[in-house]
Amino acid sequence: MRQLAIEVCPRCHSVGLAVPDTDRGINTPEANHYIETMTIQPSIVAWCPACHLRGNWPGMCWVAKAKP
Repeated sequence: MRQLAIEVCPRCHSVGLAVPDTDRGINTPEANHYIETMTIQPSIVAWCPACHLRGNWPGMCWVAKAKP
C-alpha cells in the first residue's frame, strides 16, 4: 500500500505506516490501540513502526478540515 508509506502517525507524527503481521496484530498492548474519531469503510489495520500504535486506516489519519 503506497498510501500507508506517506501517512503520518497521529501519535508520534513519524511518516510511514505499515500493515502489521499476525504476531504484531495479536500482541499489541491495549495502550497502543488507537480509537478513531471517524470510521471509514472499507478500512485496513495499520501499524506505526516507530511508536507501535495500531488502528484502522484511513480513519486513524483523518483530520477534519477547518471551516472558513
